[in-house]
Amino acid sequence: MIDEVHVETFSSLYLSKSVFMLAQKCIAIPGR
Repeated sequence: MIDEVHVETFSSLYLSKSVFMLAQKCIAIPGR
């Protein structure tokens, strides 16, 4: 069985990574 805390941590890590990548894209586009 998957631990609820583990899922929560994984979700937050995934969200952080997605937001970080989105931020990098937003920064990179106007910088051209």
